Amino acid sequence: MFAFAKKLVNQLEQQATEQISNLSLNSHEADTYFKQKGSGWGLRVLSVERGSICANHGFESWFDFIVGVNDYEINLLIGGADSEENVAVGKVDYTRLLGFLKNLVDNLQPIRFQVWNAKGGTLRTITVPSEEIVNSGIAKTSELDDVSLEKPSNEGVVKNDAFKKLGMSLQYAPLEAATYVWHVLNVKANSPAYQAGLLPGADYIIGSQDGLLATGGEDLLGKVITSLYLRSKSQDEKKSQLSVILYAYNHDFDIVRPVTIYPNEEWGGGGLLGCDVGYGLLHRLPEVFGKFGEAKSGDSDEEMNYNDFSPGTTMFATPGETKPTTSSPLTSQTFVPASVAPPPHSSKSKRKPKHVANDLSSYFEEETKKSKEMDGSKAVTSHGDIPPPPSVLAHSEEHE
Repeated sequence: MFAFAKKLVNQLEQQATEQISNLSLNSHEADTYFKQKGSGWGLRVLSVERGSICANHGFESWFDFIVGVNDYEINLLIGGADSEENVAVGKVDYTRLLGFLKNLVDNLQPIRFQVWNAKGGTLRTITVPSEEIVNSGIAKTSELDDVSLEKPSNEGVVKNDAFKKLGMSLQYAPLEAATYVWHVLNVKANSPAYQAGLLPGADYIIGSQDGLLATGGEDLLGKVITSLYLRSKSQDEKKSQLSVILYAYNHDFDIVRPVTIYPNEEWGGGGLLGCDVGYGLLHRLPEVFGKFGEAKSGDSDEEMNYNDFSPGTTMFATPGETKPTTSSPLTSQTFVPASVAPPPHSSKSKRKPKHVANDLSSYFEEETKKSKEMDGSKAVTSHGDIPPPPSVLAHSEEHE
């Protein structure tokens, strides 16, 4: 009975593993971030030499993956790419790819690289003329245009004169590796992250020294920092403070910079770094709009030249009209005043004031006359029918 139960458990585990792998494959194909519908692998640009052909054509280290060449998927041009075991140990053959590129250069045919970029998962085509490769020498500059964020082993790294002339080094890697980033969400005051200059919202941690974050994982950053801190603390407590170099990508300025951070548990808050990070689907690198020139403002392919417009010309032409190409000289007839019609007469007659007084005296006289007419009063005189009252002085003389 126990054997039967064990066999049943093994079958269930196998079925669950197959379903999870199929779900992962289907979700990868349905994910709009991975616009490349091929194998999900590409040649990752590890480094770009300054002043090289690739630098002049806009290749970006770490972010760019070459997923095709002249409409051929990259996995069809790399031997052993169909075997996961060969890819895992780095046993892939680039002979076919290099031969294909050499044939294009010898026949002076342009090389069209289909490039997938981790910033928003955008696709673009970079065309390199073969004449440019033939006429260029091998760049001997040691400086790199971008910082190499990893220390890849020699296995899987393309080392060939053809790519040296282009000025870049490549490695066969999955596109999913570009999602191994940690979005800085919040930085606490006076924390090690605050002292290091990490910016909340705009910074993404995309790598660390010695490639410790190359395998990805939601809790990998915390595990790496904790492991380094505990190991440093156990070795020698009197040793200088531990420092870790992280590589942060800032979306606002579209740059990658190294950040030296000093993990510490006694800074006055929680955690060794003092910052909150996000990982996964909602925290991938966003697209930098307009960086590669796909998006153009306006519906027309032509760029509007505002110098072509003079007074009296049409700025936005309707269908069927054409924009004037030359401006007419200014004359006395250029500015013509518009004819303005008089306002319509109102049907209602305006009221005229009944009394118009020039000054206050005439106004009061008129009002006084009107009041007398309404009251019917007569003029008051000093002589009336009723005699005046006797004088007080005369009355006193009679009594004496």
